Amino acid sequence: MGTSKREFSMKLVVDSISSMEDGREYSVTEEHFGVPWKIKVLNLDGSLSFFLYCLQPKNGTWSIETILEFKVSTGIDSFSSKHKRRYQNSDRDSQIEWGWSNLVSAQRMVDHSEGRNNSETIFEIKVEIKSMTGCGKENLRNFDESVKECSDVVLVVKDREF
Repeated sequence: MGTSKREFSMKLVVDSISSMEDGREYSVTEEHFGVPWKIKVLNLDGSLSFFLYCLQPKNGTWSIETILEFKVSTGIDSFSSKHKRRYQNSDRDSQIEWGWSNLVSAQRMVDHSEGRNNSETIFEIKVEIKSMTGCGKENLRNFDESVKECSDVVLVVKDREF
């Protein structure tokens, strides 16, 4: 029996790059597989930044192995980039974001897309989670010593008793 893939995508649509305020963050936050994620686009000093943040709390040790596909689409063209990345938190290291600080100049995007029938720009990230440790949804049932007297069968799956 195969395991289901843990995949999701997030999208942020900007109606007009030229109307983006300098220094203002444009973002969307969503929860997927028990973990909060944020896609962020920022126009800072004429340069567009594009990031995906993992908003898992920074307490405890956790790790999420991902394959990320960043895509930017205009009415007439698109470009994308695919990467393997680890989001993590531990006593020694914390890595909660990945993306580009200076992806492309805002003016270049304006020149490329504005004046067309559709001047919106779509920033999209497709995420495939390869593995997660220390985070995600909590178990909805307890199978520990507290319910031992109610159990008449014990199943062992990958060294875990149920």
